[in-house]
Amino acid sequence: MSSVNRIRRALGWSLLAPAFPALAAWLGPDSFTIGLSQIDAALARRFPMKRRLLDVLEFELAMPVLRLLPQDNRLGADLNMQINDPASAQQIAGLLDLSFGLRYAAKDASVRLTQPRLERVVFDAGQGATGQLDPQMLRSAAPIVARLLDNYAVYRVKPEQLELMRRAGVQPGALRVTPLGVEIQIEPMPPVPAEPAKPS
Repeated sequence: MSSVNRIRRALGWSLLAPAFPALAAWLGPDSFTIGLSQIDAALARRFPMKRRLLDVLEFELAMPVLRLLPQDNRLGADLNMQINDPASAQQIAGLLDLSFGLRYAAKDASVRLTQPRLERVVFDAGQGATGQLDPQMLRSAAPIVARLLDNYAVYRVKPEQLELMRRAGVQPGALRVTPLGVEIQIEPMPPVPAEPAKPS
């Protein structure tokens, strides 16, 4: 069975068609796309999230609402957040708008969030004027949230897929955010350096 047929069986034709249209006669890099639903599934394993802030306050994060930002080659994430002070029964809520770059980690074949950036903080004024913490608490908590998500794996290429790619002489490469999702380039593997000739 040829490497193309093995890849067809492992990945399925529905994935192969957009991802490897020219694999049989390799002419250059191609790509496949990860949809937001696949990234959502990875994040759902971590959210909702509860953590302590300054060893006194508690904050809770709801599941992020993701946005594709093709113009910036980044991924946006809106997180509803609530900070509570159990001692005083005060709280504050709002929305953190973060964005992330993406990188491919060849070591474990994962796509990871990187370069977190706070875009804006929206204070929820609907709680009323009493019993609230300082709204600046939301901004103070943003770097902590960003660190929690920095380097988080949102997708992993399956080992059997990697092996079939290796046999075809290709590998996952550069990432690009498009209106359809996160595109992973399939690139030729670099040539293996020849071993130096042994002296006779």
